[in-house]
Amino acid sequence: MSSARTIAKNAGFLFSTEIINKIISLVLVIIITRYLGSIGFGKYSFAFAFIGLVTMISHMGLTVYIFREIAKDKSKAESLVNNTLTLKFAITIVSYLISVLIALAWPKTNEILPVILLVMVHELFNAFNTLMGIVFKAFEKNQFVFYYTSIERIFSLGFSAYVLMTGNGIYTLLLALIASKLITSVYCYIVSYRKFVKLSLSFDYKMWHSLLTNSWPFWFTMIFQRIYYQISTVMLTAMKSYQATGWYNASSTLITALTFIPSVITHATFPAMSRFHHTDSKDYLKRLYKQSFYYLLVIGIPISIGVSLLANQIILWMYKEQFIESGKILAISSVVIVLIFLNENMGYLLNSINKQKLFTASTVICTTSAVILNIVLIPRFSYIGAAVATVITQIISFGILYYFTTKNNYPLNLIKISYKPIIAGIIMGALVIYIKFMPVIYIIPLAAMGYFAALFVMGGFGKEEIDVVKSFIPWSGQKK
Repeated sequence: MSSARTIAKNAGFLFSTEIINKIISLVLVIIITRYLGSIGFGKYSFAFAFIGLVTMISHMGLTVYIFREIAKDKSKAESLVNNTLTLKFAITIVSYLISVLIALAWPKTNEILPVILLVMVHELFNAFNTLMGIVFKAFEKNQFVFYYTSIERIFSLGFSAYVLMTGNGIYTLLLALIASKLITSVYCYIVSYRKFVKLSLSFDYKMWHSLLTNSWPFWFTMIFQRIYYQISTVMLTAMKSYQATGWYNASSTLITALTFIPSVITHATFPAMSRFHHTDSKDYLKRLYKQSFYYLLVIGIPISIGVSLLANQIILWMYKEQFIESGKILAISSVVIVLIFLNENMGYLLNSINKQKLFTASTVICTTSAVILNIVLIPRFSYIGAAVATVITQIISFGILYYFTTKNNYPLNLIKISYKPIIAGIIMGALVIYIKFMPVIYIIPLAAMGYFAALFVMGGFGKEEIDVVKSFIPWSGQKK
C-alpha cells in the first residue's frame, strides 16, 4: 500500500499528540476536581455541556466535509477554509445569543451565568483551533497538530494549576483556560498563513450554498453525537444535582480520555480511505478498514476488561474519597470502551465512501434511544441510570453501524477477527484479579504485558502488525 508509511507517520504524530493531550488533560481534571470539589466540578462540567448542546448548530458539519474535500483536492483548500471560517463565525454569534436567552430563563443556568459566558469565549477560540487542526490533518502534516496541542495543553496546565493553587476559583480558572486557547490561536494563524492557507473572511455565497448542501449529513451526525455525549450531564443536573453531575463526569472524563485511541487511527486513515474510494482502489480500502478495526479491537478489549475490574481503585487513586461514587459509574461504563472504538471506525468508513447519510441515520437512532433511556432511568437510578443508558446506546450503535458497513460491501467476520483478543483479554483479567492487592500503578503495566504476551503466543501479531507498530513512531525510518 503506497500510503502506508504516510499513514503510519501521521498516526504516530497524532498518537503523540493525543498522549500529551490526554495526560495533561487528565492531570488538569484531577487538579480541578480536588480544588473545586464535586459540586464545583459539576458546575464546571455542566457549563461546558450546556454550551456544547445549545451551540451545536454552529458546527454545521463543515469541518468533516472540508476535511474530506481538502484530502481529495488540496487546491481547493483556501476557498473552502475561508468560507467555512466566515460561516462558522456568523452562526456561532447567533447560537451564543440563543444560549444567553436560555441561560437567563432557566434558574439552573441563570445562577452560573458568568461561568457560561466565559465558557462561550473559551469555545470560540477552541472552534478556530479545531478548524486549523482539520487543515493540518487534511494536508497530512500532523506534526503541526502535535505542536499546537502541546502548546495549548502546557499553557492550560500551567496557568490553571497556578490560579487554583493560589486560592482562586472557577472564574479565574476559566480566564486561564481562555488565555491558553488565545495563545494557541495565534500560533495556528501564523502556521496556516505561512504554510497552508492565508486566512480571511470570505463571502462567496455560491460556495456557502455548496458547503451547506454537502455538509448537512455531517452536521446532523455531529448534532446527534453532541446530544448523545452531553445530554446525560445536562439531564442529571436538571433532574438531580450538581454533585451527581460531578460524580458522573469524573467517570465519563476517564472514558472520554481513552477516545484518543480511535481518533488517532481514524483521523490518520480517513484521508487515505477517502482517496482510495475516490480513485476506485476498493481492495486497498477494504484492507485498511479491516486492519484498523482489528487494531482497535486489540487495544479496546483489554482496556474495557481492565477498567471494569479496577474501577474503584482507579477512582480512589485519581480523585480520592469524595468521588468514590464515580467508581460504580466507571465499572458500568467500561463495557462501552471497546464499542466506542469500533463505532467510530465504522462511522468514518461510511463517511469516506460517501455514505455519511447512513452514519447520520445511526446517530439519530442512538441519540433518540439515549434521550429516552435517560428520561426513564435517571429519575429512578440517578447517575447509575445514566451509565446504563450509555451502555445500551453504544450496543445499539454497534449493531446498526455493523449492518450498514456490511450492506455496503465491507463485511467482517467478527468471530474470526476477535477471538484471539478476547481470549488474551480473559487471561489478562485473571491476572488482574490475582494481583489486585497491588497498587493500580503497578497492576496496569503488568496486565498490559500479560495481555500482549498472550496475544503474541496465540499469533495475534504477524509481521505486518509488528512493522506497523514500529513505523507508528513518527521519526522511525527517517534519515538522520
